[in-house]
Amino acid sequence: MKKFTFSIWRQSIVFILFILLSGKQVFAQQDTIEKYYATHTSATWCTNPDSLHDKGQYRESIESLKKDTLIKNFIRYYQLAADYVILDEIDSTFFYLNRFVETSPDDRVIFVDQRFEGLPKSDSIQWKMLTDKIVALYFESVGPVKDSALAQELFYLSALDQKYRLYRGVLWQIPKDSAEFAEADKEMHDLFKRTKEIYEKYGFPGISLVGKSASAGAFYLLQHSPYINKFYPLIKKAYRNNDIDPVYYAMVTDRLLSEKGRRQLYGSQCIRSTTTEKYFQDNYILWPVKDFKNVNERRKAMGFTNTVEENAKRLNAIIPPEYYEGKEKMKWVRRW
Repeated sequence: MKKFTFSIWRQSIVFILFILLSGKQVFAQQDTIEKYYATHTSATWCTNPDSLHDKGQYRESIESLKKDTLIKNFIRYYQLAADYVILDEIDSTFFYLNRFVETSPDDRVIFVDQRFEGLPKSDSIQWKMLTDKIVALYFESVGPVKDSALAQELFYLSALDQKYRLYRGVLWQIPKDSAEFAEADKEMHDLFKRTKEIYEKYGFPGISLVGKSASAGAFYLLQHSPYINKFYPLIKKAYRNNDIDPVYYAMVTDRLLSEKGRRQLYGSQCIRSTTTEKYFQDNYILWPVKDFKNVNERRKAMGFTNTVEENAKRLNAIIPPEYYEGKEKMKWVRRW
């Protein structure tokens, strides 16, 4: 497989050709990957095995991963594969990549992680079997949709979004002082541009148009873009028409409220800034919530399957005791 360029359009074309040749699509789910952070500094958070990987201590990372029972299995499998591929132990790499695909809530990162770009040269048959498995699962999850071409594009665009937004802290593959990081930053702006074009042309790509999985991708593209305020009315309309998962509507509502410096409603947003560090040292905290005492009832009504406390723990954030007393201060969460 040739090295990926960072052009959205080139990658989209490559992906569409892949779809046409395989007759399938790639599996994607809406869950955000959960990370267990064993160590941290004031500037950076990472798991202990990732620290070892980042230092080039791949054998030590493998040993640490095999002993650590606190990391989610799918994260462990992915990190093991990332170590083994660098050590050029291909069979072990594919073994753990397959385990990752079988257990992960979101396996799109395989298609954009540069560490695996040489694998097809080493064993194209195993790579095709792996990607075909992902593809078949995605087709199974999508089902018949009105606009399959848009559903395909949303998959790949949201895969890139996952790479640059959700997985950057885990993968540690784009040094901030590198030309590649600068190019990736430009790619994010291209991603924002394409997201804007899609929303202007289609409105919110809802479940009725592209299916649940692709619609989830459209939500995350907007959630990570600077256009939430501009396109929020489209999200609200989709919610009224039952064309978006209510959880996503709740999350984008919280994000918009927090961006406006107002209290959120569903407790989905956390923050860490120079201001929170002043009051809470080096911790993420839950963004203030309106009527905090009833937040779990609101979450349940919208379809969240966990409480605000469980969600904060998942995000490695704390809920200041003052929230339970109704005494939280907005000055705690000023972004600068």
